[in-house]
Amino acid sequence: MDTISETAAQRTHRIIRDHIVNGTHPGGSMLSENTLAAALGLSRTPVRAALLRLEEEGWVTIYPKRGALVRAFTAQDGQELAGARHLLETGGVRTASPAALAGMCTRLDALIDDQEAALQAQTATHSSSCPCPSTEHSLRSVATVCCWTSPTGCRTGRR
Repeated sequence: MDTISETAAQRTHRIIRDHIVNGTHPGGSMLSENTLAAALGLSRTPVRAALLRLEEEGWVTIYPKRGALVRAFTAQDGQELAGARHLLETGGVRTASPAALAGMCTRLDALIDDQEAALQAQTATHSSSCPCPSTEHSLRSVATVCCWTSPTGCRTGRR
């Protein structure tokens, strides 16, 4: 999110990191300071600072006079990161005050509601594009498949 206090280097870091995460700059690709600076309409200074920070965070490896190589993440990396995230999140919940926990629960309930609404929209989309006859059985089958294959699945426990 852009704020008044966000520096050009911070904004550049966020943009490049987002591009790595969303696959615009896939693992194994080389990033050039000059190319990034031109694409972002910046000087090389904030790009260089952003790349140095990304290297510290493990997103890229900088090769002098060649550019920055985007790290290709492996399944093992994913497992390790998921474990680290689990430890951080459960630790945060364990140490939170009762008031903070109540606030978390309220926010999580709202997020679950949003996910359920998205699931319903996805089911409606797939149901309307189903080439089979619109029988109750076929629509129920589509809903079941959508539920099991959606990112939220049927795991909310609120059904």
